[in-house]
Amino acid sequence: MLSLRHNGRSISEIVGIYLGPGMKLPMRLFDGTGNLWNLWVYIGIITAYYILSTLLPIDKMIGKPYPVFGMAMLLMGLGFVFACLSAITLIPVFL
Repeated sequence: MLSLRHNGRSISEIVGIYLGPGMKLPMRLFDGTGNLWNLWVYIGIITAYYILSTLLPIDKMIGKPYPVFGMAMLLMGLGFVFACLSAITLIPVFL
């Protein structure tokens, strides 16, 4: 329905209208329309992960980068809480 209201624009362009130009680029990267090769890249990455996880011990595969991902998750969670509670950004749902 939004695409009809905006003269047939893609989802990334509509997100750019409502959430700003900063969110338009991530939406273009993750938008599935017209990027069928992205699907095959994701399928290849997931398949390679499953093959490696069956052949290698789990501590060898994710042992070293695991703390980095844990810290990234904590920082993203804290950043989300800060963004929701601060008056720096206005989220339309919370208005």
